[in-house]
Amino acid sequence: AGSAPINAPVVLSNGSALYDFAADRMVYETFLPLRVQEDLLQVARDIPQIGFEAYHNDDIYVYQPNSVTRQHLARAGAEAQEVPIRDMPLPWSKVILQQRNEVLLETQRYMLDRWAEHYEVIFSNAVLLELTRKGSNKGGMVAYLVNYLGIDPKKVYCVGDNQNDIPMLAISAIPFAPSNCAQAVKDWGARILCSCEEGCVAQIVEILDKLY
Repeated sequence: AGSAPINAPVVLSNGSALYDFAADRMVYETFLPLRVQEDLLQVARDIPQIGFEAYHNDDIYVYQPNSVTRQHLARAGAEAQEVPIRDMPLPWSKVILQQRNEVLLETQRYMLDRWAEHYEVIFSNAVLLELTRKGSNKGGMVAYLVNYLGIDPKKVYCVGDNQNDIPMLAISAIPFAPSNCAQAVKDWGARILCSCEEGCVAQIVEILDKLY
């Protein structure tokens, strides 16, 4: 069976962008505060193992790329330029910090202890720590999309499998997650279904068909 068509704008970049593929246009986008460049210079000095990707328009700039960076870019089929942090043009829509999980946990604590009022600092998987403007997360952008389309917020249903999906699950009428989701999602209290490979989305469709 073919996949379902996309009939609405899509939330991208961990909630910093809303893009309409049908119209080929950006509906809404947020950017990190300009202080991010100096803040990440401080992070790089204090946590020297860290590497990251910074997203500026359609360009990706990398600092100290590591095996995680290379795998991430290869999987996305994307190219990036390695330049010093100060030479990366601003503004940035998001940054993806990349290293072993224990280094990223230290980085997340470091940034939230100092600058929690400026940033969302949240894992999209164990080795990718995503940085966006405060309030720019999947939940905030789904809420913007709901308002943009004039949908009843009580009839919004979301499914997610990692920490960065929790803000989106929080505004879902039923917060669904596959059984192979991150432990953080299970601990948060999502409704656990079968795994992605076993047809989690099909199971959601069945559940919603019975409700409607």
